[in-house]
Amino acid sequence: MEKSMIKIIPSHDPTMSEINVQHIQPDSRIEFDAYLYLHSNQKFLRYLRDGSRVSDAQLKNLKRKNIDSLHIKNEVQDNYRAYVAKNHLNSTITSNSSYVTSNVKKAA
Repeated sequence: MEKSMIKIIPSHDPTMSEINVQHIQPDSRIEFDAYLYLHSNQKFLRYLRDGSRVSDAQLKNLKRKNIDSLHIKNEVQDNYRAYVAKNHLNSTITSNSSYVTSNVKKAA
């Protein structure tokens, strides 16, 4: 996955970047802090800690509240890109493995 495919856009704060929540996978360990941006007081609130696992409930809660983006510090953009690429690779391997397994069963 190329760097250009992982969309990171400037945030309200020049030291931060906005990322898409859809790239966060449930039960996966993240290697960056991620923040919610509170429009009412223009502050960032840490929502996910570096090294933590994101629960499915946390992701559903964000979706239920129509929150589609989080924010990261600019200096961890490479960690975020690596996280997204790793998850993309893992899902590709898993789907290809399922395809191979189902075709082997059909052939037998």
